[in-house]
Amino acid sequence: MDSYQSLEDKLNAVHQWPCTYTFKFIVSTDQCQHLLSLLPAGEVATRASGGSRYTSVTLQASVTDARAVTQVYKNVAQIPGLMAL
Repeated sequence: MDSYQSLEDKLNAVHQWPCTYTFKFIVSTDQCQHLLSLLPAGEVATRASGGSRYTSVTLQASVTDARAVTQVYKNVAQIPGLMAL
């Protein structure tokens, strides 16, 4: 079982779909716009770190199922240095 399938199983155990899901990421500030371009529509909040080297991004998005959640993580995995929380 791959890690995304394991995540889907865990999400299905605790969520009822569809629902609003909160995604949280930390990314270097120069990659922030790239991250935002890959995220689905939803309510986005950003906050720069004290030295402005990093930006935290919180997205609240309506998702239909666990597969939609893992697809977001797969889409953003290409960004170097991205931390998904």
